[in-house]
Amino acid sequence: MAKVRKILVTNVPRLKKEANVEEAAKLLVATQTGCVMIVENKIPIGIVTELDIVRNLGSGSRLLKEPVGKIMSSPVVSMSPDMKLD
Repeated sequence: MAKVRKILVTNVPRLKKEANVEEAAKLLVATQTGCVMIVENKIPIGIVTELDIVRNLGSGSRLLKEPVGKIMSSPVVSMSPDMKLD
């Protein structure tokens, strides 16, 4: 049976929760990824995806200047690389 390690992505871009949404969008483009891990003291506390940004663009607010902490999904659920995939 395959393990999480087989599909694990290790180089996920990261930002602090105080970074703004525009920084996250630029990082997504630069790294050609679909998500940014949000960290506090190097610990993952949330995630922002391309879809999170697109869904919030219609809110009419100044989204790009807002902190990513306002639109991130949280809490983060993680798995051990040695867990089996069923």
